[in-house]
Amino acid sequence: MTAPVGRDLTQLASVASLFVSRLDTEIDHRPRRIGSVEAKAVRGRAHPAGVQAYEAVFTSDRWHTLARAGARRQRPL
Repeated sequence: MTAPVGRDLTQLASVASLFVSRLDTEIDHRPRRIGSVEAKAVRGRAHPAGVQAYEAVFTSDRWHTLARAGARRQRPL
């Protein structure tokens, strides 16, 4: 993959805004309602999974191609 032709990627910046605390709260309530051992085992795991997904994007070959062209990492809020 190549960087977009004619675009100065060094001038682009963005943030990812995700209300993790709201998601964590909702996700933690559901296993309690379900009540199974399996459901209870996933409590408190939404945030780490989101971090893993974020890191996967910025360790990919696609990202490295964009970074070489001057792209900056998206900042999570």
